[in-house]
Amino acid sequence: MLLTAASITAMKVLDELGLTAQGWSLRWTSSVRVLGYCDYEQKTITLSKQWVSQLTEEEVIALVKHEGAHAIVGYSHREGHHGPTWQRVAAQFGVKSTECGRFDGQLVTRFVATCSCKKVFSRPRLPKVRRLCKQCRMYLAWVDLRGQNRPAIEAGCELTYDEKSQRYEARLRSELTEGQLIRE
Repeated sequence: MLLTAASITAMKVLDELGLTAQGWSLRWTSSVRVLGYCDYEQKTITLSKQWVSQLTEEEVIALVKHEGAHAIVGYSHREGHHGPTWQRVAAQFGVKSTECGRFDGQLVTRFVATCSCKKVFSRPRLPKVRRLCKQCRMYLAWVDLRGQNRPAIEAGCELTYDEKSQRYEARLRSELTEGQLIRE
């Protein structure tokens, strides 16, 4: 889903829940570790641009309702984040998942590397330090799947983009679409 459409959808849900009238707002983050989170002190619901761009409208609505239930209930140290009160409010909104800020999908990554033992590594961001494969102890050469080598070169990581890399990139793209990548 496009982020502009997701913003409009998320704001509509916040309005429906009555949170915008209470001063709650929507923020975006580049986080790849969580889908979203609720900040009680700042009165913000923050969503991950990386993840939301891959969600459907229904999934965005469910995510905002999940975080909205946190906003309405508040954090109770006695009950925990997904205690009985949260579950009751979430059920009223039609929220099924109690997994906070996680998603079962796989983030489409930008940088991919392989090693001599044929293990494939993928990262949404280029690692800042050179990485070794734990099995074969070889340095990884990262390929930018978007073809933009500038950030990789500036970060000082080894990035090859010759004819061999182009064939490798084509193979990785097909594996990405087929869901065959092995995660580290």
